[in-house]
Amino acid sequence: MSANRGFVYIGDHKKLDIINKYIQENDIEKCYVFGDHLKLQCEQYKFSDTDMYKYYYKLLQEIDGASLIIINELMRTQNRYDLKYNCVRKYCLNTKHVLVFSYFPIRKAKEDVMILYDFIQDNPFHKEAYSDAVFNNFVLGDCVLDINKKDVEFGPDVLEKYETEKQKAIKAVNKKPDIIPMRLLKFSQKHKINFDPMDKIKPNMNIMVSNLKVDQYYYSELLNFKKELENGKEDIQKQKRS
Repeated sequence: MSANRGFVYIGDHKKLDIINKYIQENDIEKCYVFGDHLKLQCEQYKFSDTDMYKYYYKLLQEIDGASLIIINELMRTQNRYDLKYNCVRKYCLNTKHVLVFSYFPIRKAKEDVMILYDFIQDNPFHKEAYSDAVFNNFVLGDCVLDINKKDVEFGPDVLEKYETEKQKAIKAVNKKPDIIPMRLLKFSQKHKINFDPMDKIKPNMNIMVSNLKVDQYYYSELLNFKKELENGKEDIQKQKRS
């Protein structure tokens, strides 16, 4: 197993307190944030910026052993080999000071947590297999997914419009089949007031599930996410108890 160069914080944590303490204790001279913005006086880069040429070589030259890299809610795709992830891993190799924050450790399946692990290990090209042993440098805080579900049945008029929208979406597919459920979910959301969309997962969700097939699909995906999340948290806790 590769050596670790930082820590991964899962769930709810006082991020700024952790960061400021780390900076004071490790003689950090420069700080870089990748992902969501933090209230820190340092360079910050959005996920979309991480592989841009105008930043890539500049960052490789600037980041050194006195630099702290903070990865803040950077999980955007389930693809462990995504180019943007790879670029951030290259930056991380220039320092041993890396802090990773991610409320949810997965995108869809518990194995997705390895995306976070890759940021703190020494070899960006060797992708270790999922195992309890990788969680030695993980810190698990409160990480909840509360789902408040309300069932509703739409009438024939909505169902008819839904079928019309589905046919339009099918014709617009081209090479992107994901457009069908996304468009149908957007159609469904128009008929729901003050309810959270089911494709954007957050700790506390207030959702409406109708008799439209797209709602049933996304609700089952949400339940699968919750199951995978609980299994992943149990694996992390198991390693801490051993």
